[in-house]
Amino acid sequence: MLQPDRMEFRDGWVFDRHFDFGHVHDYPLHPDFMTQHGRVAAQRAFLVHRFRRALSSPARILFVRHEMPGTAPPDAAERLLRALARWRPPSSFHLLFLSDAPSVATGPIGDSITRVRVPESFGEDDAEWDSVFGDFHKTHRIASYHPALVRLVGTMPGRLRGPAEKLIGRCRRYVVSGRATVLGRLRMQTS
Repeated sequence: MLQPDRMEFRDGWVFDRHFDFGHVHDYPLHPDFMTQHGRVAAQRAFLVHRFRRALSSPARILFVRHEMPGTAPPDAAERLLRALARWRPPSSFHLLFLSDAPSVATGPIGDSITRVRVPESFGEDDAEWDSVFGDFHKTHRIASYHPALVRLVGTMPGRLRGPAEKLIGRCRRYVVSGRATVLGRLRMQTS
């Protein structure tokens, strides 16, 4: 991943030709995107390290996957669960799977997956995330999940907000706690 000789700017997006993977959020969307390659590679290395640390943690983890609109096959959540189960026993995590695909059924699947059907436009409004996480929190407690506290921090002056965000997270998409960790929504294409 991120090998410079495999990267190209195509149709207004940055793609990895080898994996046919679109980097929607990582690079600036213009032809000289490679000027940001060092920053993107360092950020990716940090995220991989954090992900591996979470996988080795004894804490129960909540993984959140938000499929890119129109891309989820019916078995996508189960495939992701099997991939995660190679690293951790399914009893040690839960997968909250969000998709707009009509073929993806809504509701819990066993003890390890909850699928939620969301509109194609879902994700940019914090109230939508509050709704999904709030509903999930009612049945599967997310430790340290306090949306009101996050909104309060958002109203603070910038000089105070920065340190506060480091303590509680920038938004409820990133909730870290002793019992469960929301690693964040991953909105990317997968093969």
